[in-house]
Amino acid sequence: MPERLVIRYDGVGQPLRVWRTTANGEGFVAVRPDAASRAPGLPVWVIVPAECVGYARTRLAIHQRDQLMRAVPFALEDQIAEPIESLQFAISSGVEGSQEAWWIGMDRLRAWLEDLASRSVRPEVLLSEAALAATSGESESPAMDVWTEDGGRRVVLVQGETRTALPPEIWEEWQTANADAVQTSSSPAGEPLESMLLRAAARAPVRPDGNLLAGTFAPHHATAPLRRLWRVAALLAVAAGALWTGWLYADTLRLEQRRAALTEQQRDTYRSVVPGAVQIPDPAGQMRALVNGQGGNQDDFFALTSEAASLLGSMPQLHLEQLDWNAGTLELTLIGPDVSTLDAYRERCAQLPGLEADLGTVGNVPGGSRGRVSVRRSATR
Repeated sequence: MPERLVIRYDGVGQPLRVWRTTANGEGFVAVRPDAASRAPGLPVWVIVPAECVGYARTRLAIHQRDQLMRAVPFALEDQIAEPIESLQFAISSGVEGSQEAWWIGMDRLRAWLEDLASRSVRPEVLLSEAALAATSGESESPAMDVWTEDGGRRVVLVQGETRTALPPEIWEEWQTANADAVQTSSSPAGEPLESMLLRAAARAPVRPDGNLLAGTFAPHHATAPLRRLWRVAALLAVAAGALWTGWLYADTLRLEQRRAALTEQQRDTYRSVVPGAVQIPDPAGQMRALVNGQGGNQDDFFALTSEAASLLGSMPQLHLEQLDWNAGTLELTLIGPDVSTLDAYRERCAQLPGLEADLGTVGNVPGGSRGRVSVRRSATR
């Protein structure tokens, strides 16, 4: 049996009755009420009066846990006097595909937990007496089980029907109304309730059915693994954000360096076109002004230059010696190994949609031929 503390709790301000597993782990021994504060690492089970916790059984053709947690309360809505939105539910699978539900008012449960916390008690399990009795596995037949304590109060289990506590003043009336169940009772005289509870606590699994501490009321340490996962996810998200920000910053620097290099290339190009130019604060703007002064559309100049340069880059055997712009015509003075190579470049330019190209003024130079290729927009475009 796992080591644990078992506390019987009767309500806010009421004295606690506390038991701890024995040294051999085979039973419980009564300890001082402050045992929970003196053994902070020990699991604590709190057992509450059965009459404070509702119970019902239903049958829904649902197998997924999260869907059951949402559907069962609504299936029992007609049997519960309080609004189901104000209740905390514990739901487990019963026999033959049924579901069992225990519930308690959230306000009451919250008040109990605050009272227990003020006494340094932080339970991980909170069960009604009837739920613990059912968890123990002592009542597997349809028989009625009855346990009693001083004063005549009785806890009653009728499998599949009733799990509650009855005060002495209505016990006789209840017996008369449930005569069939009483006749099959395994303990009609009512054995001591306390001994049953401790025996059931010793036999109960680590995660018993009917535990009302779930969802928003789950103990802090029970949700620790999930919180650790969320912390890891949050750290990964922060790391990803930092990497993304760093990449953006590095890419911005790279683009800025590329912009500066292109600007310098534009200045060099402008100096080659306008010898003697010294101050060139805006080479692109000054180049546009220069193009406009030569006639034609500046957009055509840059578009034609881009297309011509792209083709020129695919023919490394050609060398650009000079580039001129004259009233809408781009004139490229090229040097190549022979005339056929120059004409091949002209033909490729002419094959581009909307362009015309001519080859003229061809002459020989050391190691090859020089020719002027004129590229313009087609008049029929």
